[in-house]
Amino acid sequence: MKLIDAERLETVIKSLFNEKNPIISIILDNIHSQTAIESDDWISVTDRLPEECHNVLVYCPTNNNIWVAHYFNNKWIISTNSSNGIIIDEPVTKWQALPLTPSDNNTH
Repeated sequence: MKLIDAERLETVIKSLFNEKNPIISIILDNIHSQTAIESDDWISVTDRLPEECHNVLVYCPTNNNIWVAHYFNNKWIISTNSSNGIIIDEPVTKWQALPLTPSDNNTH
């Protein structure tokens, strides 16, 4: 699953295509009907893993920790400013996509 900015997608579609086109109208209606990802959309690592090297939130129940980390080479690695990161040495049981960043035009 890839997260997209629906508002930007709508802007691009409108700039490239005529909104009166019935297919484009259906596409725009579908974009408007999509709901935001809920914060409790945790995915079990036994169901599936995220794409390698993409930062996600991970949950480690041993100490009730939540980290920003990525999966690489069969390891969960906490993202840091260093090139290596920190390998998580406790079991990761669930993960979810990072929330969207605030948009530049939303100052609240």
